[in-house]
Amino acid sequence: MRDPYSMALCATIFTLFLLGIATSVQAKVTVTSTSTAVTIANDRVTFAYRKATGDLYNVALDGTNLLGTYTKTDGRGYLVCYCVIDQPKGYWTVGGDPITTTYDSITGTDSAGIQFGGVVISQTIFTNQTFQHFHFLRDGETGIHSFVRLRFQNDTLENAGQIGEFRFLFRPGSGNLWTHLSTNSKTYAPLPLSTTIANEIEVQDATWYIGNATADPYVQSFSEYFTKYQFSADYGTNLARGLYSDGTKTNGTAYGAWLVLNTKDTYFGGPTRSDLAVDGSIYNKYSTTHYGGRTPKQYQGWERTWGPQFLYFNSGKGKSLSELRNDAEKLAFPEWNARFYDDIARYVPGYFPTSSRGNITGTISLQNPSVLNVLSGDLTWVVLSQNGVRFPDNVGDSKARQYFIKAKVATDGLTATFNITRVVAGTYRLTVYSLGIFGEYVQDSIVVTAGGSKSLSVKWVAESHGQELWRIGQPDFSSGEFRNGYELDLSKSLHPEKYRNYWGAWDFPTDFPNSVNYTVGKSDWSRDWNYIHWAMFGPSYTRKTASFGVNKWKIHFNLAHQPDPSSNFTLTIQLAGAKGSVISSNSTDGKGTYIGTNNTNIAIAVSINNSTAPSFVWGIDAGFSSSCGVRSQVSCYTLRQLFAFSGKVLVVGWNWIELALPYGETSYVQYDALRLESNV
Repeated sequence: MRDPYSMALCATIFTLFLLGIATSVQAKVTVTSTSTAVTIANDRVTFAYRKATGDLYNVALDGTNLLGTYTKTDGRGYLVCYCVIDQPKGYWTVGGDPITTTYDSITGTDSAGIQFGGVVISQTIFTNQTFQHFHFLRDGETGIHSFVRLRFQNDTLENAGQIGEFRFLFRPGSGNLWTHLSTNSKTYAPLPLSTTIANEIEVQDATWYIGNATADPYVQSFSEYFTKYQFSADYGTNLARGLYSDGTKTNGTAYGAWLVLNTKDTYFGGPTRSDLAVDGSIYNKYSTTHYGGRTPKQYQGWERTWGPQFLYFNSGKGKSLSELRNDAEKLAFPEWNARFYDDIARYVPGYFPTSSRGNITGTISLQNPSVLNVLSGDLTWVVLSQNGVRFPDNVGDSKARQYFIKAKVATDGLTATFNITRVVAGTYRLTVYSLGIFGEYVQDSIVVTAGGSKSLSVKWVAESHGQELWRIGQPDFSSGEFRNGYELDLSKSLHPEKYRNYWGAWDFPTDFPNSVNYTVGKSDWSRDWNYIHWAMFGPSYTRKTASFGVNKWKIHFNLAHQPDPSSNFTLTIQLAGAKGSVISSNSTDGKGTYIGTNNTNIAIAVSINNSTAPSFVWGIDAGFSSSCGVRSQVSCYTLRQLFAFSGKVLVVGWNWIELALPYGETSYVQYDALRLESNV
């Protein structure tokens, strides 16, 4: 049975045809449909879709082929979903069955008098899940505006399971012109040469050693390893990711292919969400489990529309990578082309036009500032997301949207302002967090009305449990400030951040032969605290056997006075990510002390001046596990825990706190920041 929205779309297109809107003999934008393909084109760019597969199989800018040779796997753009139950392949490629797939053509003129064309690819499969992929091209533009919709309606099936991965890939094939890949202005590199790839050595999933190709520009400038994870991106700061051709294959004309993130409100996970961005292919991930990402479950009537995003192509004689990337990034703001999206909203069920949106402005004032508690001018984020839940978990409501922006902070760090535009009317949670401040400000039930402008006055009392004695790291939802994190690899000419490399390149037993022994007031966390705390290190490509005895880290700190027996201390541990392994009933800290539980496979044993038994055990549920550091990231699914204890366990002079992971297991954690406070 065909989705009723698809039938309504056909009726709308037919009505416009009768009115004469879709018929122009000298149209600058054409949509041509044959028995085998649908092609959208204007004077400069062409996009062609195969009806047998649903693939984007031809993209040409000014006559230059941008996809390379088409095959069943490469030289194409395609939409794939790991979200179909009882599917032997484990995934569904949208449009892969021509019998159940329809192609609706659209032509018209928008309210600015600019011609546009489009094609809607629709498919309803055996589970009665409906997939739709919307593509629109305007005259004078060299890119496709795209939306994606998924709907589940089946009276005989309770649910269609989780949406594990839902993504569009622009995947060039052999003979393509691309020479470089780019995540942002900080992370980019030449692509490895084909001769290098032919001799690569696999070291883990989607990760290869290519260091033997010492003359390869990629090896010289970026890394001895290549992995799709190295060029991942966070959704808070990423504006455009893509591919670049330096002109060596095209007579000096440079080309760029970019996914422009002009809107982000239909993604999940907030600004800290990270995911694959580019690796030779360009990724648009609508839903993902990478890096601990939460994914929605498709219950009866579940429906969501993602987008728009803009797949943009540009060029110029002698243009540099940065010039073409900057050109793409200029389009990455939600007001860009909003009027056009209003015009085509009639074709896209689930897209909310301007008339359904409002704005929210506000001021933030920190009520208890101190030397360490001030708003960061570089990293104070304001987030609107699903009401009642943390923004990393905002997948429970298919209609919920998310918005985030960096606040403008006053020079004194005590106040800030924010303005979030184009917010879909609804009820939201407001979250504020800032570099250097533990915890968050959270306020639920923020109502935004269509056409309205809401003003908020946020009075943030930063979390405090007394006098701060010391901290390790800066709370920012990241372990990047620690050794091998944001630290630059100066051995490479592009100076990439070290965490982006394959984790085995930074041999922990070599860097920390006695594990981590951190002395407050003497140690430097950028040098003496690693970005990953391993329960067991390796094996890796260069270390053929695992290294044990790395699971325990110690913090040493000095107290000038004996704590009052009635005093209380609070240890805060914030994690930027945690990765579990199967823990059995004999999992210990290496001395026979059991620190796992039957309901968890990640555990941190916290011992305070006590070598015989842990003072606390933080058991982390397996559902919060995220492959973070081993997949070249420092910010994944964040967690935090507070441990309160009596001053009786501390002494005047030197004290220590030990953090132990299960001995011999493959689990690890990545600390965001730690802090010790006293209430006296």
